[in-house]
Amino acid sequence: MLTFFVHLMESGDEHDFEIAACFHELLGRLFESTRLPLEARSAPSDKYPPEIQATLTLIHNHYSEKITIQRLSRKASLSSYHFSRLFKKHTGESPHQYLLTHRLKQAKRMLLETNLTVEQISTQCGFSSSTHFIKAFTSENAGTTPGKFRKVHF
Repeated sequence: MLTFFVHLMESGDEHDFEIAACFHELLGRLFESTRLPLEARSAPSDKYPPEIQATLTLIHNHYSEKITIQRLSRKASLSSYHFSRLFKKHTGESPHQYLLTHRLKQAKRMLLETNLTVEQISTQCGFSSSTHFIKAFTSENAGTTPGKFRKVHF
């Protein structure tokens, strides 16, 4: 496939439709090869201790809900202080940052895979307001707003 695509590009002939079709098929195959099944995308790795795995599972399955440090530390059966230290040690991020990053990943996925509005996505991803969502998204994506992200990637 790639060889055929390169051949068409180098031939110099007018094969715009064939080139576009090959390019789209190549991108589709690349996209599919990098996608994990939903279970694998949402399941935390076995490399974490059980108490951290339990909280990661809670985050991945309930990111649209209000999740507090107290809720996570109760799930881990640890004090908030000890839980926060252990979580950062194993994930490299604070629980709050990890939750925010996960919510933003889900928002990106929804922007690309659904026709939901930015406000609907912000609600479904657990943001307190669409304004907070837009600010967080823009900050994490080098100044690109959710609307602009969707337009660029469609």
